[in-house]
Amino acid sequence: MENRLRNLKNTMKKNVFPDLEFNEVSRNKIHKAINEVEDNNEDLYYAIFQILREEHSGFELQSRLRSRGITRFAEKEGSLYMLLHELEQKEYVRAVWLESEKKVYVLGDKGRKMIKQAEKKQHSGSFISQSILGGS
Repeated sequence: MENRLRNLKNTMKKNVFPDLEFNEVSRNKIHKAINEVEDNNEDLYYAIFQILREEHSGFELQSRLRSRGITRFAEKEGSLYMLLHELEQKEYVRAVWLESEKKVYVLGDKGRKMIKQAEKKQHSGSFISQSILGGS
C-alpha cells in the first residue's frame, strides 16, 4: 500500500501540478486572503449579534445586514439560514415560532453575554469570531 501512495504522489507531482510553485509571494497572498475572510466573518458575527438583540425573521435579518453593506447572503439566502442554525446549535441564538407560523431569531443568553464582553473590549469582532469558531 505504501508504494501505491508514493507512486500516486510522484504521478501527481509530474502530471497534475507540474507548474505550481509556492514561493514566498504566493504564500503571503494566500495568508492575506485568509485574513480578509476572517475579518469579514468578525464583522458579520458582530452585526448579526447586534441585530438579533431584538426578534427578527431570517428575511428581516438579511435586509438589515444588507442595509449595513453586508451583501454576502444577497444571492445565497440558504447560507444565512445555515449560519443561523449553527449559531442556534451552539446556543448563541434562539429560534422561536410565532403563532403566525413565522420563525424569528433572537440572541440567546450565551450570545448576549458574548456581545456584552465584546463591546467592553475594543476588539469585538475578533473576540466573537474566535469564540464561535473555537466552539466555546
